[in-house]
Amino acid sequence: LLVAVVLQSVSGYGQPPPFVHIAILTSKSDPSPYQELTEFAVDTINADKSILPYTKIKIVNRTFDDTPNSVVQEVCRALKKGVSGMIVPGTSTHARIIADTVCQYNIPVLSSSATSPFLESRETRKTLIRMLPSDKYQSRAIFDLILYNGWKQFSILTSRDSYGIEGVLELQCWQPSTVSR
Repeated sequence: LLVAVVLQSVSGYGQPPPFVHIAILTSKSDPSPYQELTEFAVDTINADKSILPYTKIKIVNRTFDDTPNSVVQEVCRALKKGVSGMIVPGTSTHARIIADTVCQYNIPVLSSSATSPFLESRETRKTLIRMLPSDKYQSRAIFDLILYNGWKQFSILTSRDSYGIEGVLELQCWQPSTVSR
């Protein structure tokens, strides 16, 4: 999917490029199997001349610490290598930082695990492609359980990361007066 989007954006109406560079950005604290899977997919695509007869895909691997500064630095290093697309197997926080950095340049960002409902801004993140649905559906399901059971009081325990905090914020958006049954 990302390869098709990248090729469309880099080739325009002229000759296809001989090489397309795609970055995989991973966190040092969260090793991902996507790097091996992506390398296998790229090797398979590059070996089959019927898929991309005139273009070879090259992978640019970048690894960052879990700080926003490190994420942005690695994105900039990938951009200097001439990448035309990025794969982000990390958290919603990582996907947000990366997308906010590169979407303004119309570079596609494929996120395999970002689920934050706050990533849905099509105005600022036009080229962000998410593979999983938003957490708003999970929040709605929890809200429906509360309504169905008639609970007046309840507690939610959550993690202190963006997944937990944004999930609770999304749940708070569901008010009985805003829900049509």
